[in-house]
Order: sequence, then structure tokens, then C-alpha cells
Amino acid sequence: MKVVFSVIVPVYNVEDFLPRCLDSILKQGCKKYELIMVDDGSTDSSGRICDEYAERFPQCRVVHKANGGLASARNAGMKVAQGKYIVFVDSDDYIEKELLTKAYYCMEEQGYEACSFAARRVTEAGVALYDMRFFEAVGAHILTEQNRKDFLWNTFLRYSLGWEAWIYVYRKDILDQFELSFDEQVRYAEDLPFTYEYMRHVNSIMKLPDILYNYTMREASITQTTSAKKLVQGIFEGVFRSILSRLTMEDGYLCYAAMLRYFIPTALAEMDMAELRAYMYSFESLSMQKEQWQEIIWNKEVIESTFGHDAERIYETAMYFDKGEN
Repeated sequence: MKVVFSVIVPVYNVEDFLPRCLDSILKQGCKKYELIMVDDGSTDSSGRICDEYAERFPQCRVVHKANGGLASARNAGMKVAQGKYIVFVDSDDYIEKELLTKAYYCMEEQGYEACSFAARRVTEAGVALYDMRFFEAVGAHILTEQNRKDFLWNTFLRYSLGWEAWIYVYRKDILDQFELSFDEQVRYAEDLPFTYEYMRHVNSIMKLPDILYNYTMREASITQTTSAKKLVQGIFEGVFRSILSRLTMEDGYLCYAAMLRYFIPTALAEMDMAELRAYMYSFESLSMQKEQWQEIIWNKEVIESTFGHDAERIYETAMYFDKGEN
């Protein structure tokens, strides 16, 4: 049978959740898939569970590797993937049985270059907490050279569709053509630069209203223990540095402005502006940050035309940060 989907599951010390995850994939209505489990140096029984599934089910195979983190594990899975489309499922999560069927219709029959869907956050026991619906973004998005930047800065980076890798289905030929992979130096929100870069190269996206993914809110997870400071450092040092490497100067400061708009208010829930500015002055990438603040200040009219009513807050934030070290 032809492999249409490569479902990549990075695995690290998740013995209590892994069978639920793998079983949800094996229950898919669409059977044209391979299941690639990447054991990222697990020290519990997760590696053995992967081997057992690979022995029992012909569509399953396992890659064992030294621990390198989530980005490294996803990259290892992509290197051996044989499917036309790539799907990521984190090993403590699980998916609905119609995910691949709906993705097949969107991408194989309707020809969209990316498919995205709604998700649900659940407890470790699988009890629903709340939905991630993205109602405003449901439907087709056709990207052109004229509207792509506006989509990236005012829709995608505003978290109107979601940017998690597991909320999208990707075309492998596009990933290969543009040599896209997860930046293994980014330890927080590594999904963001990967999916952002993918959106720079696709022409059509379908956002489905269906809840097809269940994201487990674990008490000990990185998401649950990340402070505002870690978020700010992760985004403005790691994520933006990764994105900036492929952008022009103008695209760079506009992308940075979009990040200021979204992430700074989140950080201010835990610290005031003076503390936040002092913290950003401690970054190794301070010179890069200053360049972005100054570009925003120098190009106020461009900021206003791009971000509308949010422009003044972005501009004032850049002005405040650029005042200098306390």
C-alpha cells in the first residue's frame, strides 16, 4: 500500500502516555500511513514500548537515537519519512480517528498545501479542559506575494491559526525543496520558526473547524513550568534569531514588531516594563534587539500602515526599550 502520510512521534520518557498516543494513530480511518516513532534516548520503558509496536504492526517503525531534544527527534523522523505528507503527534497526546481522513480530503483531493485543524487541551486522564477553536480563521486562505506578509504578521504571528507543529499537516516536497527543519538550538517554541518558514512558501491553507487533536496538559511539562522570563528569552533570543536568518531587513523588523505585539503583553502579566527592559538588556543578542527597536522607531509610518491600531503600542514599546540600560 502506498504511504501517503508519515506520522512522526518523538518519544522521551512517556511510558504512561505512549500506548494511548500510538493506539489513537493506529485507529485512523485512513490507513495510508506509516507511523515513525523516534525514541530520543528514553531512560524508562518508552523505547521498549516502541519496539513492541514495531514488531506487532507493519506500518510502525522505530528510530532509536541519543537524546537531543524535541526538535532533534522531529528532524530524525523527517529524514526517514516516506510519505507525501508529514503529521507530528507528541507522544503524550492523542488524535481523533478521522484526522488523516480529513487531511487526505483537504490536501490530496482539494489540493491545499497545508491543512490545519482545531484542538482540545485535556488533563493527563483525558478530561477535556478547553478547546482551541480558532473560529475566525476557519476556511481557505489563499496566499499571494501581495498578501503573504500581511497574513504572516497580522494573522499567523497573532496566533489566529495556531503555530504548533502538531496542529498542521505539511507537504514533504515543500519541506525538502526549501530544506526546512526544526532549529535544534531553539529550546522554547521551536514550532514557531518552523511553521512560520513553511507559511512563507505555501500558497494555500485550509483551516478546519474540527477538533482532531488532544493536547495533554501535564503537571511537569515545559509549557506548565515556563515563566514569563523564559518565554521572553525563548522568543526574542531563540525564535526570532532563527527566523531572522532568512528574512530581509524590512521583513525582519516587521516580524519583530509582530512579536512585540503578541508576547510583550503576556510577559507584562508577571513583570513591569522596567523589569522587562532590564531583563532584555541581559540577553547575548542585545545588539540584535537594539537594531530591531531602532528600525521600528525609524520606520514609524511603515509600522502604522502594517499594524493599524496596534502600531502605537508597538512603537512606544520599542521607544521604551531603546532608552538604554538602567
